[in-house]
Amino acid sequence: MPREELYHRINTRVENMMVNGLESEARALYQFRGIKALDTVGYRELFSYFDGTIDINRAVELIKQNSRRYAKRQMTWFKKYGNWSIFNPKHYSEILDYVRNAIS
Repeated sequence: MPREELYHRINTRVENMMVNGLESEARALYQFRGIKALDTVGYRELFSYFDGTIDINRAVELIKQNSRRYAKRQMTWFKKYGNWSIFNPKHYSEILDYVRNAIS
């Protein structure tokens, strides 16, 4: 999808995650923050907020920014290594047809 649309979707998703309890989830895991599996986008930024090094608004902006960067890295990887196709997520039937053909 066009970059602007992708970034808008990422930003909206992060906002929805915050509304739906990402901060509470991260707080429950904060005691385990040293575990490598928790060094991920979302937790990392919220752990910094809990540590007092950034405020909540900055944490959310960093989650959005780092999610966009992660999406870019995924696209770069797939372009280099993947056998992939591009779909518009709104065209669900097109995706389903592709999957059905691929597994038959």
